Amino acid sequence: YYRDIQLRLEIARENMLLKKAEYEAKLRELEARKARLLEIQNQIKDLEYKLSLIDQRVVVVKEKIEETKKKITELDTQIADAK
Repeated sequence: YYRDIQLRLEIARENMLLKKAEYEAKLRELEARKARLLEIQNQIKDLEYKLSLIDQRVVVVKEKIEETKKKITELDTQIADAK
């Protein structure tokens, strides 16, 4: 009787060891996925920052275009007046 109980307990222990190994493998997998996602998240933040810099430069270039158009108009007027 005691031998039967001992055998059942040993089987249960082995099953628990297998289950623990499965959980540990799953944990490693989840930690690796999290690390990859965090890396992607950091890349996204970097790209968002670069995009904001480009947006700022676009605004500056558009302002320069408008300034240049005004100067061209002024020069056109001066040329017309000189004739």
